[in-house]
Amino acid sequence: MILTEKEKQKVLPLVLELTQDQIKIERERGRGREEAGEEDKERGCGDEMCW
Repeated sequence: MILTEKEKQKVLPLVLELTQDQIKIERERGRGREEAGEEDKERGCGDEMCW
């Protein structure tokens, strides 16, 4: 799907907000970044986010 500039301006802040929310949730669960990173590597995601 190709987004127009207007659509990108609407969507990007929402994506960033969801990403920040996910980071907060992970921290609340007591998982450190190292633990999350190891799990991601096991799933083959490396340092990138898995969707």
